[in-house]
Amino acid sequence: MLVLFLAGTVIPSFSRDRKTYRLELNLKENQRFKQHTRIVMDVSQEAMGKNVEVSTDTRTEMTYLVKSVDKDLITMNFIYDNIRSITNTDMGGTKMEIDSDAPLPESISAPFDLGAIYKAITGIPVSVTMTKKGKVRSVTGTDKLSEAILSTIDTCNLPASTGQSASQLTSQITKQFNEASIKQQLERVSVYFPDKDVAIGDTWNIVMDGHDPYIVTANMDMKLVEVNGNIATIEGNGTISTPGEVFTEQPHGVQLRVNLAGTQSGIIKVDLETGLAVDAEVIFEMEGEVETISVSEKDGEVDTRSRMSPITIL
Repeated sequence: MLVLFLAGTVIPSFSRDRKTYRLELNLKENQRFKQHTRIVMDVSQEAMGKNVEVSTDTRTEMTYLVKSVDKDLITMNFIYDNIRSITNTDMGGTKMEIDSDAPLPESISAPFDLGAIYKAITGIPVSVTMTKKGKVRSVTGTDKLSEAILSTIDTCNLPASTGQSASQLTSQITKQFNEASIKQQLERVSVYFPDKDVAIGDTWNIVMDGHDPYIVTANMDMKLVEVNGNIATIEGNGTISTPGEVFTEQPHGVQLRVNLAGTQSGIIKVDLETGLAVDAEVIFEMEGEVETISVSEKDGEVDTRSRMSPITIL
């Protein structure tokens, strides 16, 4: 899944009577901004003769503070302000809502309150150093997130009905907030930056790797299609797929063989005056097979459709 982070600052220059733009991060020390993301994922899966439809709507709010700018490197801290997700499934019309701002009261009996875990990690600073071209050099502070997650799980009464131990649940959740996941989250838009100045109509190619929820590689052709006033529009189209057959580890020792392929497209609108994204959307569609290795039954055909709503950075 792609999560957009920052569009680059666009600095106009001129070459052979063509107005060109340099796309890169141009943040200032002590600059503060907010990131709002929304990811809507619809998954249709046929398994053992049954169709299962699952829809997940995840919204995240984060605050960033630029700590230092040194030549090509930018260091900033960010905190999670709010994490909220709603999952709907056609299996009995099940709906599950998780909100860090509204963990369940102790008086309410529930299998497990993930909202309390999300609440525990809000406000904990994580430090990121990246280049002006958006390449993440380091991520520190995720150990504090893991400690908060573990501490919260230890204080909760995890029922046997979940089928998971505290250590298994901790491992699954901390993977969402470890260094690799955060690095991927931040680089998912910065890899759109071209290595050279571009004019309207110019194209460039980008290749990005991801691992959530499966290992995938996206190959996209990007194009600066329009500059209207102080808003530049970048479009991208390409393919996304697992690199052949990929094996991923799952809880309880289960291993999955994954073979997916599809298309990916995106539109990013950049404010030339501030250099921040005012609107962004990336859509990918994949289909293929996911096979459980540890059992004889095959999970079957998987059709995954994912859409991301615009991100506003304030």
